[in-house]
Amino acid sequence: MISFKDLNLQIGTRLQMNVQSETQQTTHYSELFGYEKEFLIVKTLVKNELITSIKQDDQVDVRIFSGNDVITFSCTVKDIFKEPYFYMYLSFPKDIKVRALRGTARVKVNFPAHIGGISKDIVITDITDISATGAGIIAGMKLGNVGAGILVSFMLDTKDLANSKLIQVDATICSVQQLPDKANDGSVRFFHGVSFNHDDTTDQEMLQAQLDMFKRTPP
Repeated sequence: MISFKDLNLQIGTRLQMNVQSETQQTTHYSELFGYEKEFLIVKTLVKNELITSIKQDDQVDVRIFSGNDVITFSCTVKDIFKEPYFYMYLSFPKDIKVRALRGTARVKVNFPAHIGGISKDIVITDITDISATGAGIIAGMKLGNVGAGILVSFMLDTKDLANSKLIQVDATICSVQQLPDKANDGSVRFFHGVSFNHDDTTDQEMLQAQLDMFKRTPP
């Protein structure tokens, strides 16, 4: 059984926190301030510059992205401290799960993306499947050879998030194949399997949250 100490998390590690209150479940982002033997110390949840409504004994499901792994565990809110430091105590996690993001099933989608890095022009493509770590992309041209780097841009749009967000992520082409069926205008099409090289963990967290919603309610 893995312990919290084994995770070797650093102060300032970003936490995705799903808070289950008596009336609703909401998702917020926080930071790890530290931990003691019986408590985690985290930044008080803030939304739109206001203290998020949260009470003692609310259940919190925590998700942490660390490299190619996602760490999950549940806690209970033990105490809340406001001004001047804005932090709270969570019960110490016991049932900690770690799973690899790579190799997880992709979600079937169909939305446009812009690809840069292959020429001076931006190429408009279609993303046909996506996970937190990669995507399948169809384009009317070969975007590059295996191992080439590209910049993938697309809009992350969900009713559960306050606003649409432009995701821009460097990616590496892992596979390329010409599709046997042509486009409506008779032109050839190429399928590309790409892996994302996330520098922004916030984008990765938001993308994973969106994929979880897609699994519950397919787009």
